[in-house]
Amino acid sequence: MFDTLECALLADFGSISVDNAMKMALKYYHSMGDTSKKRFLTIKKGYHGDAFGAVSVCDHVNSRHGTYNGFLPENIFCKAPEVRFDCCEKDVRKLVEELDVKPFAEIINTHHSEVSGVVMESIVQGAGGLRMYHPYLKRVRELCDELDILLILGEVAVGLGRTGMLFGFQHAGIVPDIVCLVKTLTAGYLTLSATVTTRKMVIRSPMDLRAASCTDKPIWPIRKWKSQTNRSTVENELLPLLEHPIVADVRILGAIGVVEVMKRVNVEVLQERFIKAGAWIRPFGNIIYILPPYVITSEGLTVLTEAIRSVLDFI
Repeated sequence: MFDTLECALLADFGSISVDNAMKMALKYYHSMGDTSKKRFLTIKKGYHGDAFGAVSVCDHVNSRHGTYNGFLPENIFCKAPEVRFDCCEKDVRKLVEELDVKPFAEIINTHHSEVSGVVMESIVQGAGGLRMYHPYLKRVRELCDELDILLILGEVAVGLGRTGMLFGFQHAGIVPDIVCLVKTLTAGYLTLSATVTTRKMVIRSPMDLRAASCTDKPIWPIRKWKSQTNRSTVENELLPLLEHPIVADVRILGAIGVVEVMKRVNVEVLQERFIKAGAWIRPFGNIIYILPPYVITSEGLTVLTEAIRSVLDFI
């Protein structure tokens, strides 16, 4: 379904891949004579990196980028989706439309003539609390199509197998116009990112895209990564934690495990306890999460989940 994503512009960091995606979108419309589409629409609680363009679509209230208010391009922000990824199927469509899609539709309809692209994290918001959604993302794609707006998805943390599918956007049954990939490209061994898009985008937004690589053959590898995501082990060992009185929620998607607790944690205290338990886990806010490597053993994964269980009484 994503064979149209044929061309990749390589860079060194994730925030640069987002910057490049935004440049592509602006150049795309400019090349067609539309210079009014100068802004981007995004959702609150999002984080897209530290480069100047990427910072302009980060939520300044919920990030460390508030210092730059007044210096950055003024983009448009909509409330973040509230409905969970795994909400009850019979209720989810109505809830998504009323709570999430309606306010987004109002904003995008108001500003569509000046918006070149919608920039979002795909399926999972990372620094925004590892909140998961997909029916919402499908409706965002539909609204972008209706109003001739490009959809730019950041798969920095979730791309290439992390969610149990090759791309996070596959859960929503959509394909973005531009996707940003980073962490799983080299597993952290090299600084490398890719801004991947369609051949149509490259032709119409030439900028420095002569450096882009295009191919007539699929560039996505077929591997047995899906069997390595250990979802069942994560579920079996994290879901029982819902019974603990301090736990507010447990969310699992592919090789992502999230335990949300009732209050903000003392990061320094918990990290010391994690180390004593033989695990390196970095909580933030009221979130404890793991994104284990695909090749982790069952025993290694149990060390992580047991470490989480062991610290709950100290929160």
